[in-house]
Amino acid sequence: MAIENPKTIRILKLVLMLCGNRYCNLPELMKLFRASERTIYRDLDTLSGVGFDLERNEGRYRIKATTSTRSAIETMKDELDALQLNAGKESTSDFNLIGKKQSQVNEVLLNVKKVWEAISEKRQVLLRDYRSSSSDSISTRTVEPFSFSPEHQSIWAFERKSNMCKQFKVTRLNEVEVLDRSWEHEHKHHLPFTDLFNISGERYIDELVLELQLNAYNLLIEEFPGAKEFITERNPYILKVPVAGYEGIGRFVLGLIDSIHVRKSKPFREYLKQKIKAFR
Repeated sequence: MAIENPKTIRILKLVLMLCGNRYCNLPELMKLFRASERTIYRDLDTLSGVGFDLERNEGRYRIKATTSTRSAIETMKDELDALQLNAGKESTSDFNLIGKKQSQVNEVLLNVKKVWEAISEKRQVLLRDYRSSSSDSISTRTVEPFSFSPEHQSIWAFERKSNMCKQFKVTRLNEVEVLDRSWEHEHKHHLPFTDLFNISGERYIDELVLELQLNAYNLLIEEFPGAKEFITERNPYILKVPVAGYEGIGRFVLGLIDSIHVRKSKPFREYLKQKIKAFR
């Protein structure tokens, strides 16, 4: 039977987030799940109420890795797999698996399970033949995975070579190999700032103010539902949003160049001009 209740889906993901031997604090969980403080507290109480051994340490939370917890988590992994495979477009979109063949779906889920295991056991992994858009290359990466994005579209991991925490898209993984090697840089594991358009950095580099026509507004909230909280005015729609880079929002604006006016940010205007000039 497909799982369709959004609260059930959120709690499943919350369990998987907290089971990786890494503490998460309240602001981090609120940001990850785009939920209120009250909602997160209620979900944490739910976990405690059903028997999970929830550790609370100065406002940070994690689930103790007891034998009963491992068994429960394995069951939840199976439930989440069933969710992704059977619940239709609304939930499978979390993994961007719509339209993919069953064998491809299974490969993605197998890779995700391996990453879950690595996080739980604090193991390093090899991401074989990872297809990177930012570097326009295919390469094997040695990383220390420590978390997932809220929709489980990406893995958060510390990459040894670049000495940075980065996002790695689940659907760009060719193969995951869990190494017999423990984390060596846990003190560097942290979630960088991630903007509305899924671009990450140590902090935001600019705060843009855009004026959107109705069609641009409609497309924005359909593709990025979290955008509603950044809309400050209506008729016209004013988007005021911090960004970690111009790549994500740039793709959106360039696709709707006649329906969006940049009110604020000279650097972003220059970025768009350079992109348009390069296209010509």
